[in-house]
Amino acid sequence: MFKLPLDGHRVLDLTMAWAGPFATRLLADMGAEVIKIEAVNNWDLLRSYTGQPPTVARVWDKSPYFNHYNRNKYGCVLDLAGERGRELFLRLVDVSDVVIENFRSEVMDNLGLSWETLRARNPDLIYVAMPGHGKTGPEKDFVAYGTNVEQLAGLAHLTGYRDGAPQKTGISYGDPMAGIAAAGAIALALWDRRRTGAGQYIEVA
Repeated sequence: MFKLPLDGHRVLDLTMAWAGPFATRLLADMGAEVIKIEAVNNWDLLRSYTGQPPTVARVWDKSPYFNHYNRNKYGCVLDLAGERGRELFLRLVDVSDVVIENFRSEVMDNLGLSWETLRARNPDLIYVAMPGHGKTGPEKDFVAYGTNVEQLAGLAHLTGYRDGAPQKTGISYGDPMAGIAAAGAIALALWDRRRTGAGQYIEVA
């Protein structure tokens, strides 16, 4: 029977919005078992873009935008800020290949779930962090979406009209590009692990 390239690999997906969920959707499309983890009081903001009245039954499950970027994934509710939620998450880490998150730079450390903590539980783990401005440097504490990344990267200067003001693209260009880069980096890290037997930390700012 034909198997997809990432069949047999488990990914714990802590991402939200576009860049991270797009990366993990690509992994799911390649056959990985992706478990999207949300908290009841901190769910993926794309669930809010429903285009439907809030009176619709289970409206949070009916956002076309959310469902498009989270197809082929399992869903799991865990409160990582609570002791029981962290405990269950770490048990999942023990039996997973990849953890990917796109929180602010300090969030995982504040939750007691740093790369060092997760690696101690599972030395084979591949950990991907997607903070908007990286985990080091003077801008590491800034929050970013694709829209403001376009401005910072100078892309808006290239896409305006001649002799006109800078203008953003029709999409938040940084999001899909970061998602593709993260998915590719994970695929390469899994390939490298077959050769070395070691996990690794990857940062896609």
